[in-house]
Amino acid sequence: MSQGAKLRSPRKKLKPTSSASSASSASSASSASSVSSVSSASSASSVSSAEQLRPRLEAARLELRALYRSLDRMRLAQDVPVGLRRLQELDADFAEALWVLDQPRGRFNLSSMVDDTLASLSRLASTRAAFLASFDAATRAALEDRAQATRTVLSPTDAYLEIPGRDPDARRSRP
Repeated sequence: MSQGAKLRSPRKKLKPTSSASSASSASSASSASSVSSVSSASSASSVSSAEQLRPRLEAARLELRALYRSLDRMRLAQDVPVGLRRLQELDADFAEALWVLDQPRGRFNLSSMVDDTLASLSRLASTRAAFLASFDAATRAALEDRAQATRTVLSPTDAYLEIPGRDPDARRSRP
């Protein structure tokens, strides 16, 4: 992802929620209050599930950052653009999810975000393995060793690079 690039992903765009419009479409006051209470309970569990994703997202982004830096240092990034692009798409999904977690509650559908993010996290290991399989055994071993060494020097804040609101060099999102 280039510096200042918008956070994009191949998955569906997250849509803002409108709990007010769903409540106002109820035909009676009792229906509206039951919709509101169900929505609140669902929202609370979505928030909890979403926040539980944060450490996994941070770890995934740090792992990918270490791999990117290792590829760059070994001058291998240009040799496999298709496989690298797939990893970058997952990285963009993770960055977008971290950004959404920093937004005011109720602005996005957290349940959809959690589902999409879990799907992306489940693809990470196989996508990374397929990418690394494109290298010969010696290069792959050197790359993995370097990525592991690089990962040890990354700080937790590096997971938030290129995320608006967390990275001063990242372009701020629209309100």
